[in-house]
Amino acid sequence: MKMHLVFVLPVLLCCLPALPVAAMQPWKPKISIPLAERLGRVQPALNRQKMRQFQQVYALGLRALRYGQYRQAQQRLSEALRLLPDHIGARLARLRVLMALGYLTWNRSLVRKAQSDARHVLHIDPSSGEAQALQKLVEELAARMEKAARRRAKTKPKKG
Repeated sequence: MKMHLVFVLPVLLCCLPALPVAAMQPWKPKISIPLAERLGRVQPALNRQKMRQFQQVYALGLRALRYGQYRQAQQRLSEALRLLPDHIGARLARLRVLMALGYLTWNRSLVRKAQSDARHVLHIDPSSGEAQALQKLVEELAARMEKAARRRAKTKPKKG
């Protein structure tokens, strides 16, 4: 067995330089995506105080969402988005909050705002699977609400 390893190891070491250079450097990207295309609109640099404020408000919004305090989460996340409008995490969290509140209160305007947030995230990052899944959910919820509103309008008795 030792003899077999002694023979195979030098053969492998001799063949190693014959491998393609790209196979030896997996950390280098094969395709470079232009930065402007990936990021969309470039945000002006935030000063440290504003960034710290954003991080605090965003953390409070996520905590409120985690504990099911949707009204408070909506306020905090909206405040965070006023500071940094293109932050994908904050926008996705607010989308979840608006969708939950829209469903719980059966409020179509909140669901429309959630649809707007989903479109905004997909505009920033079209490859976001999470945004695509949430957009599909919110579109289905909006369709259910529209269908229920039409059904209710048909069954409402006319005055007169």
